Amino acid sequence: MNKNAKLLLAVICTIVCISLISGGIVLMMESKEKWPPDDIYVYNSKGYMAYETGEDIAIDILLCSLHRDGKNPMEKYQNVYFETDTGIRYQSDLTSDIKKTLFDENEIISQSIVRFSLNGTFVSGNTLNFTKMILQKKDGTETVRDFGNIVIELLQPSEIKEQAVIEIPAVYSVKLAEFQYTVDNKTKNDIIVQELYLGEDINYEAAPVLVPASSTQEIQVDLLGTEGFGNFPEYVIIKPKFKILADREKEYVCSTMGRTAYSGTITNAVLREYLWDCVNGER
Repeated sequence: MNKNAKLLLAVICTIVCISLISGGIVLMMESKEKWPPDDIYVYNSKGYMAYETGEDIAIDILLCSLHRDGKNPMEKYQNVYFETDTGIRYQSDLTSDIKKTLFDENEIISQSIVRFSLNGTFVSGNTLNFTKMILQKKDGTETVRDFGNIVIELLQPSEIKEQAVIEIPAVYSVKLAEFQYTVDNKTKNDIIVQELYLGEDINYEAAPVLVPASSTQEIQVDLLGTEGFGNFPEYVIIKPKFKILADREKEYVCSTMGRTAYSGTITNAVLREYLWDCVNGER
């Protein structure tokens, strides 16, 4: 092989190598930007919800529907369960309204807070720590989504609930800064809101509040945050319990009407990485 031929071969090999390397880089870049398969995903969640037995026990959770192919991914599932950290499952009805809530044909991503009523036996005094959502297809195969923990505490029915009505606005906030509630004192005596409990995950400051007889008072609690909130797709749900002093120093523990949700804002790049982590079992 003459010198010119060797030089030509070397040039060709160099061009081929550069092309392969460049192609590999392009594929890597495309791979990084690819979204995971269309499906239903759950945001990392924290929360505390207090219910009195006899109430409709439900769990409110923030879901993400990825549907680039124009089909509702929830339609492929027949059953949905929520599982505790001890492995106990509670089924919820997968209604047509829930399926519609999670699908927008004009968008490839839908994010919604969805309320799932839980079916099963609930006993006062028990505390349930929910950590998984299970989506089950008709053939029995399951998709398991770990989401963190949402605690549900079951209280005895309260005698004061109709006389001291505590309501929470159905607020959705991107800033975990404050919590508001309203007390409607229907009694002829002053009552004192001694304590409220928002769960172990949230730091807050709440002093006792006196609510005069036959009056309504709006109260704000300053939240000091929760570790890592807003650093990745995170969701916090609060439905607290209250300790009220009324009827000549008698204490009552009760739940509330309504709940408040919080979720930090994120970019598409962070969301895409988070959803891939869900697929790979890293969340």
